[in-house]
Amino acid sequence: MGWFVRRCHVAAAALCVAAALGCGPTITSTPVRFAGPTGAPGEETRAPLELEGFAACTGDQPDAIALEPDQPLVVIVHGCFSSGSQFERLAEVFEFHGQQALCFNYDYRRTLRAAAVHLQRGLERLRRELPGQRITVLAHSQGGLVSRIALSMGEPPPAEAGDLRLVTVSSPFSGIDAARHCGWAWLHVVSLGFTTAVCQAVTGANWVEIHPRSAYWQEPRPLHPAVSEHLQIVTDEAGTCRRRDEEGACVEDDLVFSTDEQENARMATDERVHVRVLPAGHAAVVGGGGHVPRELVGVLQEHGVLAPTPPEREGELSALLRRLYARF
Repeated sequence: MGWFVRRCHVAAAALCVAAALGCGPTITSTPVRFAGPTGAPGEETRAPLELEGFAACTGDQPDAIALEPDQPLVVIVHGCFSSGSQFERLAEVFEFHGQQALCFNYDYRRTLRAAAVHLQRGLERLRRELPGQRITVLAHSQGGLVSRIALSMGEPPPAEAGDLRLVTVSSPFSGIDAARHCGWAWLHVVSLGFTTAVCQAVTGANWVEIHPRSAYWQEPRPLHPAVSEHLQIVTDEAGTCRRRDEEGACVEDDLVFSTDEQENARMATDERVHVRVLPAGHAAVVGGGGHVPRELVGVLQEHGVLAPTPPEREGELSALLRRLYARF
């Protein structure tokens, strides 16, 4: 199964196999409370929502999350071999700019559709509770696949119930080339099902959805009307480095998906889709490995996803980024 391990890396592949044997991420959820009409403390008038998979973007979960009705909301969706808590630092950057953030956790071993169903249901309930407030779904890697499916399935709430925006980063919308063998039906027959077992062991139940021949990417369903924009941030990961040794030599590259794997001409026909290409590594673009995600912050601000930084707070933001993303 070296054709897939090349992309997942040895450690990640081990996690995949462990997942197939029953070991996997714990899906955390945190009750969500809403402030009253003025947002003043003590004016909570509605019972807290239990949204499966939605939680604070931190490893130490609070008893409940308080959402303000007059602040934009960002829902961060992690990728494979990750969790919402790994985006705690990015959530702090949003909070610095007066925007609140939740994280959506899902089991990356299961089908993309299963995760998408829970994400869609949670978003619908949030939109009903936050009428007129923009909700942005910001998703990385596999999380982008989950989010794209969630926002193109089922019937959305009425448009006046809110405004949805999708932002994906480094997501393989043309399918993962390293998993192309999983889409070859003839190979499964010739191997007497052995390749099916390998695909299942390496990537879990979503093996039927992530290869290039999957109907999700060959015939993608349109985004539903409630989505105002899909900002697709494509990362040109060629020549990038995730980790260097003490002498500065690269010991682990940061190439996971090519630009061809990330771009999908069938999706680009939707005028709501805007593609931006960044020369950045797969993990580094979101602040992995101690990298400061300045390019991502800049693009998010340019497109109005992240609020602009007041000139008098530029120095404070720089200090915050250094503190959050310093190498340990």
